[in-house]
Amino acid sequence: MSNTAKRTVNPRNTRAAAPMKFGAATLVVAMAAGGGVAAATQKTVTVEVDGQVRQVSVIYGGLDRVLDSAEVDLGAGDEVIAQDTVTDGDRIIVRTAKPVTLVVDGVRRELTTTAATVREMLAELPDLDGAAVDGSGRIPADGVELAITTPKEIELADDGHVARMSLPAATVAEVLKMRGIELGPGDSVTPDPATKVVQGLRIAVSRIIEREIVEDVEVAPGEEVIEDPEMFEDEWEVIEEGVPGQKRVTYKVTTRDGEELARDVVAEEPMREATATLVRRGTKARPAAPAAGYGVWDELAQCESGGDWHIDNGNGFSGGLQFTDSTWAAYGGTEYAPRASQASREQQIAVAERVQAGQGWGAWPACSAQLGLI
Repeated sequence: MSNTAKRTVNPRNTRAAAPMKFGAATLVVAMAAGGGVAAATQKTVTVEVDGQVRQVSVIYGGLDRVLDSAEVDLGAGDEVIAQDTVTDGDRIIVRTAKPVTLVVDGVRRELTTTAATVREMLAELPDLDGAAVDGSGRIPADGVELAITTPKEIELADDGHVARMSLPAATVAEVLKMRGIELGPGDSVTPDPATKVVQGLRIAVSRIIEREIVEDVEVAPGEEVIEDPEMFEDEWEVIEEGVPGQKRVTYKVTTRDGEELARDVVAEEPMREATATLVRRGTKARPAAPAAGYGVWDELAQCESGGDWHIDNGNGFSGGLQFTDSTWAAYGGTEYAPRASQASREQQIAVAERVQAGQGWGAWPACSAQLGLI
């Protein structure tokens, strides 16, 4: 028999295997006479049966003689690995066929194997590469039943970080254990830990995580106000711009699945003081603006012309609002009269509204300021 013989895993043979005998004592066979010849032709051979080792000495004969001397009876499906010709010092390996029941992802599978250990047997089953098994070590002569979990492609999201992987886990709880994931107070996992893992399953771990972070934060400059009684209270000006400061802030940040839920200040350390902005602000009350409507124009006319809507004193200005002829014409006044003083109060107000829309109250600077319109 060639020493390159290869063990295989076979479908279970239902025929009862012949018993295997393996004596406890070393068997030494000697010739009745001619001790010198016997010593010269004696062969000592190591016989290993399913990992159990013993030595056998024989004077003549080949492999069958050695196995017979070792009290080894081969059964159906057993395997022997040995040289074609037995010589002194050889090692003969015997692997017996053993029944095995595999429960692969809940499906039973019967087979026989000559492998001595569970690891050797799985190495001979390429379809179970990477699978997890609930047993290890040697396979007993009367066989064994093993639960097998094959790897499955899953997606695992942990605190917002998503990873795809292949794991031989039977349940979600086993996935967490394999990945070293522990759930703390407030943490959860979906689906339930007892859920059976199937191909393509998505597992999401939701965590509440607290951590400290340190940030340098800009401190806005304050404001220093100088009160000016000559300025109206709604007027102000910046005399000198302030300079922002800086501080180092330690926060306790609480997140769930990467989303920030809370941020609390733990400590602050000043880095640079801020310089205040210097501002001048008025304190004088501004006169109340005239009421809207014709009353505004009446008050403005009172200031400009003493309220005389038809005044024309020959100084280039005419009418209650003291229009120049050019302004009166530019804003359509001539459609009423050649000069403002010749138009009615209502017509002068109509033209004045056009002037105010185009130039603002600054068209009557002194009186508008006196009335608080500008």
